[in-house]
Amino acid sequence: MLGTAHRSVDVIRRRYLATATCVAVALVVVLGVALTRHPRHSVAAATEPTDAQARALLLAKFDVAQRHDMVGYCGDTSSPEMCANHWDRAGGVPAVPTSQPRIAGSRAEGGYRALRVCGTDGLGRAYRSDFLVQLHGGRPQAVLAVFWSDRRWSGVFNEGEEPTSVTAGSGGPTEDC
Repeated sequence: MLGTAHRSVDVIRRRYLATATCVAVALVVVLGVALTRHPRHSVAAATEPTDAQARALLLAKFDVAQRHDMVGYCGDTSSPEMCANHWDRAGGVPAVPTSQPRIAGSRAEGGYRALRVCGTDGLGRAYRSDFLVQLHGGRPQAVLAVFWSDRRWSGVFNEGEEPTSVTAGSGGPTEDC
């Protein structure tokens, strides 16, 4: 009699474990499907900032630049050190433009949005640069933030390939600005 009861308990345990395993697998599948369909996790979710997001960030950065505070300007960029280097190489505080840049174009590639901007810096030098933006945590973040530095983004390319355009400026606006 005791052997029969023991076998019954084993059968109940095996059925319980099988049922629990099936429920756990089903729950994982349902949650996985739900997460992939949620806009925040969807493959179809935006991977590049919109033109409007990039333009708004450019105007916000222009306003911050007017305070001549390089640490404040570069602090929220993807690389504050690189931004500070570009700020210094562009001429420091005296080179900060006093008028908003003109936007000549916009392109999205490889998770980035590049605004081609041009204008005149605070030292009277013409510039044509790419203001590069990415999404970080769903919010736009400047990558090439110093828009008056006369730097252009070469685009996304594979290791070993040559960039598709020049990354250092030639000194002034051209027909696209």
